[in-house]
Amino acid sequence: MRQFLKKKFLLFFVIFLEIQNSNAQKIESNKIDFFLCIGQSNMAGRGVLAISDSITTTQLLLFNAKNKWEIAKNPMNKYSNIRKSIRIQQMSPSWSFGKKLTSYFKKVGLVVNARGGTKIEQWHNDSILYKKTISRTKKAQIIGNIKGVIWHQGEGNRKNWKTYSNKLINLIKNIRKDLNRNDLPFIVGEIGNWRITTKHNSDSINNVLRNIKNKINNVDYVSALDLSHKGDSVHFDRSSQLFLGERYALKYLEMNLDN
Repeated sequence: MRQFLKKKFLLFFVIFLEIQNSNAQKIESNKIDFFLCIGQSNMAGRGVLAISDSITTTQLLLFNAKNKWEIAKNPMNKYSNIRKSIRIQQMSPSWSFGKKLTSYFKKVGLVVNARGGTKIEQWHNDSILYKKTISRTKKAQIIGNIKGVIWHQGEGNRKNWKTYSNKLINLIKNIRKDLNRNDLPFIVGEIGNWRITTKHNSDSINNVLRNIKNKINNVDYVSALDLSHKGDSVHFDRSSQLFLGERYALKYLEMNLDN
């Protein structure tokens, strides 16, 4: 009798483990593939939104303040835990980036966490911006699989561009380490070069951004060539934001579609 009960217990225990394993696999398969979108004001979005930008798709999801996925709606930076006033959050390249990728993924999740007016020095791994961003992203990893990072920043570092390369490389390494993804794809974007003066020329910082891919693996850049500003010589207008986002998406696909 004791032997019978022992066998019965072992049988139930094995069944229990199989059920638990099945549930774990189901949870893992239900995780959303997502991307982290960070940087300063052009990633936060300053292109004026149009009525058509309210059209949504169930394939594109945004990580919200309740740490859940919801159907993405503009402005995309509204749930950022480091953003400025909600009134100035408008069209971001993350919108067209995500929409473009829905043609290749069943669903696409985005964690958009940008703050305007920031320099790369404010994104070091002990900074508030960095810690809050990593905190949000780790929460998203519980219900999602991070697939890459898009970074748009550099306007704040046009004058002190000489040390930018090392600081950006450190940022990439820190993000990969803290998110436990040593090969995480990372794409940077050129900034607009509209103020052609000694004080505001963007050639130097853009040259740094273009060459990052030669200094660290699985990194590339997108061009800002032929894109226009909204009249302030700083921020991309709506149409340029849309073009920029698609360039990020196409670059990601170029880097990873065959992997």
